[in-house]
Amino acid sequence: MLERFLSLSGIDPTEVRAAAGHPGFLAGVLDHIMSDEAMLVAFAEQVGLAPAEIAKAHSALTGGGDYQRNT
Repeated sequence: MLERFLSLSGIDPTEVRAAAGHPGFLAGVLDHIMSDEAMLVAFAEQVGLAPAEIAKAHSALTGGGDYQRNT
């Protein structure tokens, strides 16, 4: 998952720590996770949360509204 995120975002692995301090970084990470249902479910299981909770966090970070996956 990380390799694909880095490829799509253009962030170099050595820049992740610094990028994490920028306001939109976490929203971008959640955008990436929310873009793929299988990844969302796997991530939710890994962190012990329901996918709906991750969607709520995404909504809070991106200013609200329903998230529409590209399917």
